[in-house]
Amino acid sequence: MESLAPSLNWGNFVKLAILLGIVHLVLRLLPLVIRAISLSDLAKKWWLKTISMLQVVYEPLALLVLAISLLFINPVLHSIVLGVILMLGWGPIRNFIAGRFLQATTELAIGQEINYRDIQGTIQSLNAFSLNLQTENGTRVVQYHQLQETGFTIQRGARISGFHEFVLHQEGDSPMSQEALSNYLFNCPYLDWSFEPEIKAVDIVQNGFQIRVLIEEESYLNNFKVLIGEWGYVIKEKIAA
Repeated sequence: MESLAPSLNWGNFVKLAILLGIVHLVLRLLPLVIRAISLSDLAKKWWLKTISMLQVVYEPLALLVLAISLLFINPVLHSIVLGVILMLGWGPIRNFIAGRFLQATTELAIGQEINYRDIQGTIQSLNAFSLNLQTENGTRVVQYHQLQETGFTIQRGARISGFHEFVLHQEGDSPMSQEALSNYLFNCPYLDWSFEPEIKAVDIVQNGFQIRVLIEEESYLNNFKVLIGEWGYVIKEKIAA
């Protein structure tokens, strides 16, 4: 460590922090670029999933690199400082690590329904230290370490509060592609983009698609249905939300 210490000073530390911050910003912006460029739906889904996984893994690794670099600058003093931070902030740190571990090793994602301590709800948001679970009785904040210790069950069923599924059917001689429908949804002002709309072909012959979306406010639901009609689709079946 002594041979490396002279080569690492505060100036180098700041440069390293800026570099890591730029990489983090790029990972945040990449999903927007992927959605905007012309790719097949399968390719977009793969890239978005890969980038999301990189974000989950990158954040703790970047913090670890910064912590180690501090030790190279002043091993004794910064070991004490980091030790104090670890002791005082163990609760948030434990939740942060548990959250990244769960997102990397399970299907935990926004829009996913889970059972937790006999409570069924839909994941509304994934935060740094906890997630918001939308239940029939309101929103519940669940810390990641509690979720990891207690366990949870992934559900496949109806959506709750803001999540809606529709089966769309387009009439006419010029059917619309799935990519075109995806572009319409991307520019829709009524959707909450904390959850990416899901599209699945259900009737290729009659150009039918099943979509799952998160409406930003329930009052926008009727406007969204009208907009679907303007796109040339008919809601053939509405799946219970």
